[in-house]
Amino acid sequence: MIRRFYTCCFYLLLPVIFLRLWYKGRKLPAYRGRWLQRLGWVKIPKEYQHGLWIHAASVGETVAASMLVKTLREQGDKRPIVMTTMTPTGSEQVQRSLAGDEVYHVFVPYDLPCAVRRFLDSVQPKVLILIETEVWPNLLAEAKHYDIPCVLVNARLSARSAAGYQRLKGFSRWMMRQFDVILAQTRADAERFIQLGAHSERVKICGNVKYDLSWPENLARDAALLRRVFGEVRPVVTVASTHKGEEELILRAFEIIWQTLDVVLVLVPRHPNRFAEVKKLCIKTGKAFACRSDGDDNHPDQEQQVQLYLGDSMGEMGLYYQVADITVVAGSFQPIGGHNMLEPASLGKAVITGPHVFNFTQVAQLLADANAAIKLAESSDSQHLAGCIMELLSDPDTYTAMGERGQAVVKKHQGASLATLDEIRKVMKSR
Repeated sequence: MIRRFYTCCFYLLLPVIFLRLWYKGRKLPAYRGRWLQRLGWVKIPKEYQHGLWIHAASVGETVAASMLVKTLREQGDKRPIVMTTMTPTGSEQVQRSLAGDEVYHVFVPYDLPCAVRRFLDSVQPKVLILIETEVWPNLLAEAKHYDIPCVLVNARLSARSAAGYQRLKGFSRWMMRQFDVILAQTRADAERFIQLGAHSERVKICGNVKYDLSWPENLARDAALLRRVFGEVRPVVTVASTHKGEEELILRAFEIIWQTLDVVLVLVPRHPNRFAEVKKLCIKTGKAFACRSDGDDNHPDQEQQVQLYLGDSMGEMGLYYQVADITVVAGSFQPIGGHNMLEPASLGKAVITGPHVFNFTQVAQLLADANAAIKLAESSDSQHLAGCIMELLSDPDTYTAMGERGQAVVKKHQGASLATLDEIRKVMKSR
């Protein structure tokens, strides 16, 4: 009954959804393309049919999916893979990170029975792999109707999300039981899925595949070139994955820092459709400013005095972290839940976050326990952030040691990709 109500509401809201896509397309034109794919009308080449369908909502989930695909290919597994994302940024991430890995990308169909059926008829997958929290009732129902095994990979469920699902306990129980296996990141995640109704014997703990990070071989070289733009002896702080409202706090903090220290701020917004908006904020500061899209890093002699650098490019987060002495992972200064702290930690960088890291509770705790990260208190403001950064910058030995400990934490927890692929193969062999 609830699924029927949900489906009816989805159909009624479809015009509003497409209007929203059109509106988003003002700043990011890719939102106005490939709409038929969102309704399930896709033509999948024969060589990509009868394989794996992997769905990752956006950039973060795509990073996890990419690690699985790369591990699969390294093992010599050449089975066809169709990967779907919800957003254009996710699509761009697939094209960048999996170029040459023989993956076919399309947008995921909206969670409408007719759209999902059309998509399944074209793809004809042997297994459906959903990343992290992608639980869609009609997608799961139609996959079961087509006798396609469903696997939830790198599965996580915060206490807040679990409480939301509990409000629809019967419906949540039905959804959890559509999965052939749920591969949870942590024991706490596994327990929450079981409490929502998943079969306990189908919930396994495989760890977090995002620990299995790999970076391009030329990353250190590219970071050294960018560092010359700033002046090699000047400290650099990268603040990454900022959301609306966070840039103001960050810039206020650095106004305080710049009063006493000659430090470079590299600011990287989370969403590319906000690059222009954040660029205006940066220019308003009146500080010596450059941005990645202008290619100013090719003229280091002209940019030695840059104080504020906007990372307005996609697929270069590793570069922005590698060039830094200290990193701040945003999405945590507002109740958004934070972003992936493992990326800077894996590169040996000290990490600072705001108080809101509920989407990465375990990772944040592991790094904090290892004295590799600092989480600011709930009452923190720009002055607290400025003080924390200035204190760290005053002691290079401290922030270097923090980075080394964080890197050790990442290495200790690697291996989830291999365990996850083993469980997926078991599901496929059982069919």
